[in-house]
Amino acid sequence: MIRIEAQCSRENLPATGESMANYLLVKLFPAAGEGTPSLPLNLALVIDNSGSMYGSDRRIAHAIEAACHVVDMMGPRDIVSVVGFHDVARTFVSSTPVRDKNAIKGAIRSLPSWEAGGTRMATGMREACREVRRQLSRERVNRVLVLTDGNTADPEECESIAERETRDGIVFSTFGVGDDWNQPLLSKIADLGRGRWYYIDAPAAIPGIFQQELASLQKTFLNDVKLTAVLKRGVTVKKVRLVEPEIADLVTSQVSEREVVVNVGSMERDVPAFVLFHLSLASRQPGQYRIAELLVSYDRPGRPGERARTEPLPVVVTYTTDPAQLWQNGEVLRYVDMEHVDSMVRQGTMLAARGEKERATRLLSAAAQVADRTGDRKKTRLIQAALHELDAAGQIDRRTQLAMADRARQTRFMPEEDEE
Repeated sequence: MIRIEAQCSRENLPATGESMANYLLVKLFPAAGEGTPSLPLNLALVIDNSGSMYGSDRRIAHAIEAACHVVDMMGPRDIVSVVGFHDVARTFVSSTPVRDKNAIKGAIRSLPSWEAGGTRMATGMREACREVRRQLSRERVNRVLVLTDGNTADPEECESIAERETRDGIVFSTFGVGDDWNQPLLSKIADLGRGRWYYIDAPAAIPGIFQQELASLQKTFLNDVKLTAVLKRGVTVKKVRLVEPEIADLVTSQVSEREVVVNVGSMERDVPAFVLFHLSLASRQPGQYRIAELLVSYDRPGRPGERARTEPLPVVVTYTTDPAQLWQNGEVLRYVDMEHVDSMVRQGTMLAARGEKERATRLLSAAAQVADRTGDRKKTRLIQAALHELDAAGQIDRRTQLAMADRARQTRFMPEEDEE
């Protein structure tokens, strides 16, 4: 069901007597056989009903339209619930099979009849998880979709809920509308269980983004995919991040001194996942060495409680004194560059928000140079726009921040984007 490949940025390392960095790119290719069905859905839709959703741009109307489209796209094997929230939460559709779509959509359309209020997202998340747990199963895609347009009053509680619930298999995808929401929080909530986060700059785009998320969920056929790296002596993992289909943080656990387990989450048909390990390797004498063994485990489709595992894949490097052999892998280095850009954008934005203009400028300038090297001119232009604002006003416009963060995590770009 999953094919695994691995390549290092340096297959050959200098035998210099010093420890050195190396990058390991692990590629997971899902392979659904003929007749392998996608997993049925167990979704909770969580919609912000705060006062700001009722402005002239009709955010609440677009959110309701999006939720109704989701229901139309679901089938009778699927489960749906709908929760609204402001200062408190209210369930408009209790967990139910998607059979009477008109009744479900009628309940969704009644959301504006409820009074609006402030923004306490944790209340909606907590209520949605209660609904998902009614039909919680390892044989379903258990997902909470949270849409909001504001900064929540309880970010720590939201994060705590996400950490707790993802351990039991409930994953969150988050949707931020406009420019007044907590991007680091929504991205972290999504990253914890390998959901997705979305920046929606125009409310009219909400239905299309929801349909995009649902189409991806409907291709899911594997749950709880975990990548295990068994490290050999002298090998240390410094950082692990997802770099394909986008750049994101991953939850890892150190099972033992030499065993690291990475939560890859669910996998969709024909959508590979690439994981980048930042390694430190001890010095060695010339020769060939096995530095790690990799294996992947996942829930076996159609067999509740059973786990499937790939055969261990050895990762081998060679230490040499021949400078002619010290070439580097261009594909791996490109992902390293893109991951560095995302990290520098995150840190640079944080420094700018704290008023540390000089340090933020240095980091974002470096990010622009690396982005330009990768050939992504749109990413480069957004970072340069942020630098211009930082120089002129001492801060970065909120929309520029969000657009830059959204672009920085992307690893694919279309050539026509550079023809603008």
